[in-house]
Amino acid sequence: MLHLLRQSAQIARWFFIVALFLLLTACGTATPTMTDAPTSTIAEATNPPTLTPEPTLPPASVILVSDAGASASDLLNIETRLTALAAQQNMTLIKNEALSASDITEQVKIVVWVGLANGITELAAGAPQVQFVAITSAEIEPSSNLSIIRVQPENAVFIAGYLSTLIAPDWRGAALLPSDGPLGDQAQVVFTNGGRFFCGRCAPAYAPVVLFPVSAALPAGSPASAWQTAFDELNKNIIEVVYVSDAAASPELFSTLTDMGLTLLGSQPPSPEWSENWAATVSVDGSPLLDALWPDLVAGKGGQLLTAPVVLSNINPEKLTPGRQALAEQMIADLQAGLIEPFSVPAE
Repeated sequence: MLHLLRQSAQIARWFFIVALFLLLTACGTATPTMTDAPTSTIAEATNPPTLTPEPTLPPASVILVSDAGASASDLLNIETRLTALAAQQNMTLIKNEALSASDITEQVKIVVWVGLANGITELAAGAPQVQFVAITSAEIEPSSNLSIIRVQPENAVFIAGYLSTLIAPDWRGAALLPSDGPLGDQAQVVFTNGGRFFCGRCAPAYAPVVLFPVSAALPAGSPASAWQTAFDELNKNIIEVVYVSDAAASPELFSTLTDMGLTLLGSQPPSPEWSENWAATVSVDGSPLLDALWPDLVAGKGGQLLTAPVVLSNINPEKLTPGRQALAEQMIADLQAGLIEPFSVPAE
């Protein structure tokens, strides 16, 4: 009997040990063990791969070239217009006083040259991927990538002579002109022809009696005192209106002429000090034609030939009345159409 009890106790102990083992094993299975995978995923998310930026190309550029043949007023108008056009295409404007083949880099798309433009034909031939524009009085012919805006300074001088006679009492108009400009000694002839297209012989009604308009010419670069002396000689004929070319223009001369009460014409805008005496600015302006050319230039098309018009600006209606302005505008239209030859002498 005692033996049976001891055997039962051993069996019960073994059952207890087996049950305890099974219980511990079940608890261990229910609790999952964390792996390293999430930590690796988080590390990758917080440290993304570094991207290499693409190289930034420099912007396309437009070169504005000006030489000794460019007048200050023309260049200012063209630079203003070209700055706006370049900005529309996000292009950079570069200004040069000369141009060589080494200046035409890969970024250069358009070249605009104001003045004599010597050598532009050869440069255009050597850079067919670039569009060139010459705003010039020189006899340059267009080519596939070279467009010409022809400037005819004789037209502006002719209209200045016409206006000086049109608005001057008793025809008494005069001009101060360069003797070494693009027209040379023909500048005085053209100015005189402009006046005489309006009034024929232009003989005044009172003394001193000379045939108007009259003019004086000096080399460009002459001092203001020399131009003043030249005008004083002209004024012996009692001048009422005077055209002052770019070559003659200076603050000193304009101040003197204003103090004398003269009516002024010029090829550049007036300063406020003499604006009350100013009748009009007479210029040949090629800058508006850049607007017409620009879409083709951007598209890589060239070979055009255009003629820059004479433009009247800074008009004082008390000096140049609307009726007289209309007469001048008609004369400009006839010039532009080739109906009038500025170098021909009108019948007297």
